[in-house]
Parts: sequence; structure tokens; C-alpha cells
Amino acid sequence: LCSTISWRDDDDRVIWVYKIQDTPGYGDDLNVDRSISQLTAYIEEQNIKWLGLEQSRDRKDDLTEVEDPRVDICLFAIPPHRMRALDLKVMYELGRHVPLVPVVTKADTMSVREASTYRNDVATKLSNPMLP
Repeated sequence: LCSTISWRDDDDRVIWVYKIQDTPGYGDDLNVDRSISQLTAYIEEQNIKWLGLEQSRDRKDDLTEVEDPRVDICLFAIPPHRMRALDLKVMYELGRHVPLVPVVTKADTMSVREASTYRNDVATKLSNPMLP
């Protein structure tokens, strides 16, 4: 489920490497806490792996030549018009470990007013996850 995408910028002589990890069906498990702990454990493992590389006595001087295993960002797809309590809980917990960007799928089916209201609702719920 992990795909790697590379992009080469010839002008700057830089190669950008992105890894995309899809997690279909995470909400199908009745024990959402298990899903959350698996996702956050993966993020923390990657951070620990990088820390080990940085602190290694045998490391290369230039860490730009080393593949960085850390998770830089989480793009979290949410359906338009409604957000499940499960999604809110998962987004809140993931956001404590990695920068999280909620992406409204099929947002083009919403009016400008609906999209603005929904976006504000999502932001409010994420900043106050204990509120109903």
C-alpha cells in the first residue's frame, strides 16, 4: 500500500522523493484505538529510526544522501457534508504526532457557502475535540 513518487528538478539538481501510504478501511475496525495506535506507532518508529541515523557514529557526513523515513505530513480525506466522530478522533490523535491537513473529498459538490461553513466546522471540532 506504500507507493513512492520521485520528481527531479534539473534546474536545482534536486530529487524529491515522496512516499504515499494509503490506509483503506482504517475505520472498519470496531476498535478504533487499535487503528490509531498502529498509525501513531508507525510515525514514531520512523522518527526514532531517523534519530538513530542522526546520532550514529558511523553516519555519513551528508545526511541528504540518506533516505529520510520520517512522515512529513498526513493528508486526511474526509467526506463532504458530514464528519464522523471516528474521523475526528483519528485526525486529532494523528495531528498530535504529525502535521495533518484535512482534505474534503468531492468538495466541488458543495456550494461556496457550504464549503466555508464545513471548513470552519471541521477547524472548530479539531481545536475542541471533546465538544459534541
